[in-house]
Amino acid sequence: MSGLLDKAKSASTQEEKPAEKKAETATLLSSKVKSTNSNATTVVVQQDGPDIPMILNIVGWVVILIGALLSLQGGSWGLIVVIVVLIIGIGSLVQSQRMSDSVSTPKMAISIVLALIIATGPYIALVLIPTNSNIVVTEITMDEEDDTISFVVRGSFDSVSAEIVHNGEVLWSDSGDTKSEKVTFIVPIADIYVTNAMDYRGPNNGVLEEYVINAESSDGQKSSATINPSYLTREVKDAAVRINQIDKPNQDGVVEVVGLQVEISLGLLNPSHSNSAGGQHDAVYAYPVSADYKVDVRIYKSSSNTLWQHDSQIDVDGYSASWTCLKSGSGSKSGITQQTWLGLCGTVDDPGAEYIEKDEFYDDDGCYTFEVTITNELYADQSVTVIDSNSWDLEWDDRGTDSSLSTC
Repeated sequence: MSGLLDKAKSASTQEEKPAEKKAETATLLSSKVKSTNSNATTVVVQQDGPDIPMILNIVGWVVILIGALLSLQGGSWGLIVVIVVLIIGIGSLVQSQRMSDSVSTPKMAISIVLALIIATGPYIALVLIPTNSNIVVTEITMDEEDDTISFVVRGSFDSVSAEIVHNGEVLWSDSGDTKSEKVTFIVPIADIYVTNAMDYRGPNNGVLEEYVINAESSDGQKSSATINPSYLTREVKDAAVRINQIDKPNQDGVVEVVGLQVEISLGLLNPSHSNSAGGQHDAVYAYPVSADYKVDVRIYKSSSNTLWQHDSQIDVDGYSASWTCLKSGSGSKSGITQQTWLGLCGTVDDPGAEYIEKDEFYDDDGCYTFEVTITNELYADQSVTVIDSNSWDLEWDDRGTDSSLSTC
């Protein structure tokens, strides 16, 4: 009996020990939680409120960057900006370092040097760069409708004077006051045009003359720019002509010459190019000129005796040409002078081939000249150019459709 009682006591003792351990463990966990809560509370308290050193650091750099941009204005205003920037910006950076937990002398020195470079760099650049760098002639454009050239002078100045020069001669001059740091000038082309700036080769290697804009500000700054040579290539001096013989069968079925189709190309030509046999021309087309002019065409064997005259003058505005065909009844026509040929009026309007009937101009075999008269309207006294170099032998009486249309 006593043995059973001893075992019971032993078991009771073993069951109590785990319970005691659980209680101790719970006590320890509770203690740790309290400790953790206490620490968390401490961290939260430390993070409350603005980080003043960081704010001062940011403010310092922002002030320096803004000051650097403002100092680009140069002059005494730029110098004042630089001084204020250095005082406020560097002061903020230094105070930021002082309020931080650990002051780093090398870091502070580097920050001050960088601030000096950023704040003073633009101002020093404006002082060292040549004076003409603060004024620029720009936005040079042409108004084809009004026949004017405009340009803008930009910079920090009160007023500016401008001139356009050609071969050392001042062709035009004017002055103006600055508005929003720019002055706009508008110049009639007729006031400055002397001669074409380019020949038939165009802008790549055909520039012969330069028209230069010079500008000087009230504080002595200068700038120059060359006007686009195509703007001042305004006079049409050449015309290429080509003809196409029209053959048709008559009532008896015999093919015979019934007339000529005539085309012209207007602009500037290589002097070595000319009309060629077969009614053709060496030029693919004339180099086009944007200008205002009128064109007339006639056919003659003797210059004093016109055999055929174009129905109406061809009116060219810029590159756009327009004319009216009355005799053929085809009416209003239009075309462009850029890289193309213009088909002239005829007396018959067949599909795809308006042509001049043989009986309307032909006067026996001989040398026929297709004369082109160009009236340039750029000047008050209009410049007239007559091109009479396109001539062919028409041998329709002798050779008929076998006429070779050789040059003469």
